Amino acid sequence: MGTFTFYFFVNSEFSQVLLAPAKSIASNAGVDGEIVVEKTRTCNWQTGYNAMTGRYEDLLCAGVADPCQVSRCALQNAVSIAGVVLITQAVLVEKIKKPKPAMPHVPGKTP
Repeated sequence: MGTFTFYFFVNSEFSQVLLAPAKSIASNAGVDGEIVVEKTRTCNWQTGYNAMTGRYEDLLCAGVADPCQVSRCALQNAVSIAGVVLITQAVLVEKIKKPKPAMPHVPGKTP
């Protein structure tokens, strides 16, 4: 990975998106996700947090699936959806229906 590409990913909003799965995995394992992400950032690029063992280790050697492929697919799908929205220039959404007010109670009349 070239210096420009690495600099782009570290300093872009995409880097926040790529960190979200790591935070979620750590939180689901009962560990603070922010701490895991910060410790992982200080380690070399091959080292990550293994939620099964609770250790920081080389995830490929430990047999953990490659999370880079998952992030790439998620990013690719998000860009595809954004492209469709830009091309169609319209998006269908469901309108929120406000509840109708109840009939006022008239004194002397039974409802």
